[in-house]
Amino acid sequence: MSLRRRCEGALERLPKRISRYGYDILRSLDLFRANENFKSRPLALLGSHDLSLSGAPRIVLEMARALLSRDYYVVVVAMGGGPMRAEFEAAGAVVLIDVRPRLGSAYLRNLADTAQLAITNTVACAPLAQIWSKHVPLIWYLHEVSLLQREIARDSVRLPLGAAAEVWAGSELSAAIARTARPDVRIFPYGVDPLPAEPLGAIGDCLRVGVFGSIEPRKGQDLALAGIAALDCHERGAIRMRLFGRVLDRDFADGVLAQVDDLAEASFGGELDTQSYRRVMSEVDAVLVPSRDDTLPLVSIDALSAGRLLLLTRSVGTSEWLEDGRDAIIEPETDVAAIARLLRRALEVRPTADTMGCAARARFEQHFSRDAFLHTFYSRIDALRRTRE
Repeated sequence: MSLRRRCEGALERLPKRISRYGYDILRSLDLFRANENFKSRPLALLGSHDLSLSGAPRIVLEMARALLSRDYYVVVVAMGGGPMRAEFEAAGAVVLIDVRPRLGSAYLRNLADTAQLAITNTVACAPLAQIWSKHVPLIWYLHEVSLLQREIARDSVRLPLGAAAEVWAGSELSAAIARTARPDVRIFPYGVDPLPAEPLGAIGDCLRVGVFGSIEPRKGQDLALAGIAALDCHERGAIRMRLFGRVLDRDFADGVLAQVDDLAEASFGGELDTQSYRRVMSEVDAVLVPSRDDTLPLVSIDALSAGRLLLLTRSVGTSEWLEDGRDAIIEPETDVAAIARLLRRALEVRPTADTMGCAARARFEQHFSRDAFLHTFYSRIDALRRTRE
C-alpha cells in the first residue's frame, strides 16, 4: 500500500474536525497536479456525500463514467472517503475529499467558475450545491424521502434547491417531497449495467432470500426478521434469510443482530464488496426490500436485472414501475404483517418463479437500463452546457 493510501486510511478513522486538516493538504496537492488539465477539456464537477460501496456513490460513478466518455475532465468532491475511490480513479476522475465544505472556500468557488456544469448527489451535499449553484449551472440529484422532508421542514435546503438549474429525483416518493420547495422536479430513474440473469427454474424446498442494505432503521431489517418470525414453523423452515450491509446505526444493528441470533433461519454476512455482492445475488432466489422509505434502491434494480423474485412494499419507489404478481410481489403497507405476507406469497410462487423472474428482467430493460439512463442524462447535460457557452 502506498504512503498516500495509508494516510487516507488513517484520516478516515479520525473525527472530521481533525481529519479535515489532513485532507486539506492532500487536496492541495491533487489540485496542483490537475490544474493544467482544466484548460484543455471541459470541466464537470460531481459532489458525493461519501465514497462507500452504497448505492448513492455508485450513481455518481455512473455519471462520472458517462461524462468521461464525452471527454469531460471530471472532478469529484466527496464529503467522506471510502473504498469506491479506487473505482473513480480507475475510470479517470480526480477525487478530492472535503469532509466539511465551507461556504467561503476559494477552491470550490474557483472550480465552479471554471466548470461547464456541476451535479450534486443526495441532500447531504447541500453545502456543495449552495456554493456551486452561484457560479455554474447545477443539477441536484435527490434520493432521500424522510431525510429530505426533515431538511425542507428546517428550511436548510430551500435556498440551494431554488438556485439549482435543475432538480432530479429518483422516484415520485422523493420528487413529491422536493416539489414542496421546488415545483419543477424531474423524475429521473437510475440506469445500470445488468447483472447476469440466471434462470431460477423451479425453486426447491428452501427459498433463499437476500436482504441487502446499510444497517439503519430506515432500511427495515428489523421488519424483515420480525416478518419471518411471524410465520408458522413450517413456513419458516422453508426459508433461509441472509442479511448483508455496513453498520450505520450501532444501536439499531445490535438489536438486529439479537434478532438474527434468535432465528435459526437467518444469518448476517456483513458488508459485501462488489464482487461478493454479485456472487451472492446469483445465489439467492428472492430479494426482500423491507425499507420504511427508499426512493429507488439499486439493489431492487439489480434484483430485476438478475431475474430474481423481488419482494417489496409501496414504501419503496421502485414499486411505481412494477405490477404486483407479474414482475414483483408488492404489499401496500410496510409493517411486520406485510413482510410476513410477502414471504408467504414468495413461497407460494416457487413452482413458477422463473416466469416472474423473466418478467422482472424485461421490466429492467424497459425502465432501468444504462442506455435509457444515458439517453436522458446526455440530453439534459447538453442543454445545460449550452447555457454556459
